[in-house]
Amino acid sequence: MKVLVSDFDKTFFDDNYLNNIDIVNRFVKNGNMFIIATGRSFDRLSEVIKDSNIMYSYLICNDGMNIYDDTNNNIFSCSINKETLKSVYRLLESEKNIIEILLESNKDEYSSQINSIAGKFVNRDAASELVEKINEQFDDVYAYLSEYHVNIRKKSASKATAINFLIDNYNLNKEDIYTIGDAVNDSDMCREFKSFSFDDAEQSVKDVSEKIVSSFKEAIDSLNKLNKN
Repeated sequence: MKVLVSDFDKTFFDDNYLNNIDIVNRFVKNGNMFIIATGRSFDRLSEVIKDSNIMYSYLICNDGMNIYDDTNNNIFSCSINKETLKSVYRLLESEKNIIEILLESNKDEYSSQINSIAGKFVNRDAASELVEKINEQFDDVYAYLSEYHVNIRKKSASKATAINFLIDNYNLNKEDIYTIGDAVNDSDMCREFKSFSFDDAEQSVKDVSEKIVSSFKEAIDSLNKLNKN
């Protein structure tokens, strides 16, 4: 059995999305496991996958701050310290470059704890400076840039720590796990586990990935070949 942990946007969810679903479902039917790991919240991920019939075993959301099983039951959740959250929120509010602030929580805890915060930016250079400011000013959160947002999560959480939680609690074998991703928030899991990335991925991810592929399908094909050997 092989376990593929895949980033979502621009990795699994790309121009070949429907075909990617077909090849993943065949992969799973052949005795393997598929896990989605994304910076999206459960709600924002569900908007895309709810009618797709993807045969996933787990959903890692909010960059590892929440994990859900195949029935969408929350099996792990952590949150940003409330005082830190208030300070980060005030900082984002004070930035003219930030035009929208998103607070995201576990789907079952809307009224209580916040799992991640993001600010939609206008100018990327100014957003990069803000990321540096946040990472210098706060010890317990980590900020990074995605395509349109400054993303802030708890520093101790990541896609890699979420995978290790599944290994420790759900009888997964680290040697069976492969990851694939393209962006900076994938670098930790691509560094820690056997991994794939793409020619057009961010350099930080390519630097830590074992194999560069041209498509998601090529990664699945590689795993299928390993199963036959």
